[in-house]
Amino acid sequence: MVASITVEKNAHSVVTFNCAEKEVILTSDIVQRHLASCGIKKDDNKNPFSLLVLGEIKGIDDCAFADYCLEHVDLSHSSVKEIGADAFCSSTIKDIILPASTKKISPFFVRGKCLESIKVNEANTNFASHNGVLYSKDYSHLIRVPEGYKQESLYVLDATVFIDDYALDGCSIKNVILPNSLKGIGNHSFQGCRFLESLTLPAEVESIGESAFAFCPRLKSISVDDQNSHFVFSDGAIYNKEKSVLFFVLSGYLGRQFTLPSTVLEIKDYAFVDCRHVERVVCNKLINRIGDFAFDNHHIKIIVLPDKALKIEENAFCPETEILRVPPKLFDSIDIRFLRFKK
Repeated sequence: MVASITVEKNAHSVVTFNCAEKEVILTSDIVQRHLASCGIKKDDNKNPFSLLVLGEIKGIDDCAFADYCLEHVDLSHSSVKEIGADAFCSSTIKDIILPASTKKISPFFVRGKCLESIKVNEANTNFASHNGVLYSKDYSHLIRVPEGYKQESLYVLDATVFIDDYALDGCSIKNVILPNSLKGIGNHSFQGCRFLESLTLPAEVESIGESAFAFCPRLKSISVDDQNSHFVFSDGAIYNKEKSVLFFVLSGYLGRQFTLPSTVLEIKDYAFVDCRHVERVVCNKLINRIGDFAFDNHHIKIIVLPDKALKIEENAFCPETEILRVPPKLFDSIDIRFLRFKK
């Protein structure tokens, strides 16, 4: 054990970590040894506890408190500067308070279906909290929405210009109202929002990351502001304004066959990763690039491509998918009735 760390558990099941020595980082091994001395083990659902961290601890490492039955975490009286991935990954955690000293956090520093609130000491110069949602200090970035956020609708603040990677990953929110100030949506931002039903892209949005809307089975359409000059939504998919780039086909698309518009030149990474109903995709004769993992989806059985040189990135297809090549000159006249499904 680290000699400078003391750990105590009181009668109210509050465990206090205190450290007098600077630059100490709590690793999973250190945490496990100290919690064991208090009779606390991982996955012990019968004995949930709260955590209070005090003193000169510099950081909390990846998975340090993962899989413990935490309910409340208070770091506000500590000097913690960095928090690693899954440091507080727990199925029972309900809330966490960050200290004024925190400068760097992983997108997944805290995770859990019961997590309702992330709060921040007001003296922190890097992060802020509004209604339990984590933002950058100036609210320009939405960093993390708790997975167990209690409201059905989330109103993103007017000052927000970017939604960070994984910001709403796994949330149970039904509706998200985005501000007119928003300019970008990060990778996997809304991934796993199983109950998300509606979303409107404001006029100023100019970038959408990969798999931003993956695994959202109830999201069947996205409205795009008429003044948006970058994106358009059509027949279950998001394209650039010219429809030369296909960004993503929504999980909620119900068709068994998806036919690319004749204008599409590029299919982005992960574009079809979560099309649960699509079994066949018919491309066009102009397509010239297929991104990484674009068709990494075992539901898709057949893909029709032009028989020409294409830039196909690594792992674009599932190994079991049948690739059917058709001469480009026949795409406009070919009878594709052989792709129709038997009734």
